[in-house]
This record gives sequence, C-alpha cells and structure tokens, in this order.
Amino acid sequence: GETDHGYVATVGTQSVEAKKLVEKINEKRKARYQRIAEDNGVGLSIVAQQAGKKLIARTPKGQYIRISGDWRLK
Repeated sequence: GETDHGYVATVGTQSVEAKKLVEKINEKRKARYQRIAEDNGVGLSIVAQQAGKKLIARTPKGQYIRISGDWRLK
C-alpha cells in the first residue's frame, strides 16, 4: 500500500517476492525524489512526503494506505 512517506510498503506478512518488489519500487522512487530534490534545492524527505500525499490522494477506494504508521482502508 501507499504510505504518507512517499514509498510503498506491504500490509501484514510479506513473501520474499513481495519484499523484493517493494524494494525495487522504492529504490526507483527514491532516485526520482532525489533528482527532484536536487533540482529544487530541497531535502529528499520533503519531496517524498509531498509525493506521498499525492499518491495517497490518487489511491483508489478499497485499497490500503498507511498514515502516521497506521494502516487503513481508503
């Protein structure tokens, strides 16, 4: 599910395949966020949090989102 920190995470127990997929997605996101941060002279965490807000807003109803560490259905 999407998190308010701009990265994806697994809900509950995770398989090895799910863990690898999450890591791959998050590595790509972090690289993109880093480029945006450098281009705009802001910190990586600021870009990631802004992205997290946008991604959560676009998450369809019925999917899990994590806000402030708590999972909930949107």
